[in-house]
Amino acid sequence: MATSKNNDKGKAGEELAIAFLRSKGYAIEHVNWRTGHNEIDIIALDGETTVMVEVKARTTDNKGHPEAGVTKAKIAELKKAAQVYLHEVGWEKVRFDIIAITFWPGQPTEVLHFEDAFF
Repeated sequence: MATSKNNDKGKAGEELAIAFLRSKGYAIEHVNWRTGHNEIDIIALDGETTVMVEVKARTTDNKGHPEAGVTKAKIAELKKAAQVYLHEVGWEKVRFDIIAITFWPGQPTEVLHFEDAFF
């Protein structure tokens, strides 16, 4: 079960990711879009491409870089959720991105954007 501290870190990471994407010209369509037990952190438009974004935030790299937390199981969950979403809105160009955020203590926050991260 996620702790309040982890929830706070995740929320801060999502807010930073949204601001980052907007600064790159993306239009944010949904945040924390859910279907059943699956969730897509951010659904955005990059031009005509629907972008499904998984946000991973950490305060250290003791467990590896944040993007390493996107496991095969998580990718499968995201694909299932994306299929439901795309069925509801109609098929469009789609891409899966990861935004990895590290809140380094006493240092600037690191934001890495991995476009088309799954294929």
